[in-house]
Amino acid sequence: MSDKESKEDFLKKVNEAADLETLKQQTAAKKLELDSKIINSKLATLKQHERDLEIARNSKYGALSPEEIAQIVRDNDEYMESSRNPMTFICDSFDEIVPFFRKNVILIGAKTGEGKSTAVANLAFACLIGKDKATGRSYRTLVITNEEKREDFYNRITSLVRGWHYTNHSKFTIEQRKEFSKMIPILASSGRLTVVDNNHGGSHGVTTTIEGIETMFNSLLENKEYYDVIIIDYYQNIISSKLNPGLDQYKVQEKFSKLVDDFKNNYPAPIVVMAQLKSQREKSEEPFQIRIMGSKSIMVPVTLAMEMVIDRKNLRTKWVVHKSRYTEGMGKDFFTGYEKGKFVPYTNEFAEKVQKASYEKEARKVNQIIDQNNGLKDVKPTGDNQ
Repeated sequence: MSDKESKEDFLKKVNEAADLETLKQQTAAKKLELDSKIINSKLATLKQHERDLEIARNSKYGALSPEEIAQIVRDNDEYMESSRNPMTFICDSFDEIVPFFRKNVILIGAKTGEGKSTAVANLAFACLIGKDKATGRSYRTLVITNEEKREDFYNRITSLVRGWHYTNHSKFTIEQRKEFSKMIPILASSGRLTVVDNNHGGSHGVTTTIEGIETMFNSLLENKEYYDVIIIDYYQNIISSKLNPGLDQYKVQEKFSKLVDDFKNNYPAPIVVMAQLKSQREKSEEPFQIRIMGSKSIMVPVTLAMEMVIDRKNLRTKWVVHKSRYTEGMGKDFFTGYEKGKFVPYTNEFAEKVQKASYEKEARKVNQIIDQNNGLKDVKPTGDNQ
């Protein structure tokens, strides 16, 4: 090796060592910044706990003051009034089953492909066309989704308005696509249906992180932005923490469960949470709670928990009540029909119509086979069989 080559090799190694040292320093600085944020997050939580304990220490546990009693009476009157005039949950089939008014968290669970997104769209649509029975005021709905993009959700609503099935997107006509484009600004600007997805306002993690959900809840309370219902689609996708990236999804979901429990007591609207269920093993009778994917802690704050079981052949969905704190629905099950993308009451007339359509479909298949066989009779044999 020449002196020139030796010098170049030496300089190369020096530069590599310098780059490595720079990388180490950058990594150390980033780790320090990350550790600082985690510590600050834990410190903020600790300070909040200390403030709560201080309030508890200074609180009196004797007779309440007239002002405190008056506030309890006002809160109770507002709650009881809302319970007298509940909103319609999807359709009339849920009356007397779902406590669809303030201070309620309603959990809807289903396996993958069993219609959770369809249920969310149906619920939002029912609220969109509904009005307060006492005041005549139109309802406002907030959909917090980490399952779909907001344009998809608005398209689902348009499909319900027009009686279309929101499936096989590639098969939508030019006219239908124009209708989607026309309806999005109408729905989004109405103030009656707001959809927040995971990249709302350009910020990533709005609906999948505990901080994103908490910030949203705090903003709604601080700005007195009152919706009539909040729908969260769905629970299992709230999986991470921005301030504490090492937090696993189970801890994140436990935090969410506590957060939603506190929020429901301070916000004047029911909260609907969609959840994914594990498939039940054959001949197994695993409890509903065990089949919830992720943390089971969500069952603590919910006041009603229902399961969706789809029956595609008969165009119906079975709803099973697994928890009911304020209604007499515990252990009950019932059906809704499914027509043009909508959940409808499962009446005898509906069942007969589905059965008739099924018979007619089978008859068409049989007739088609007969026609094909008759056509074969006119075909002359060829070749060796001639």
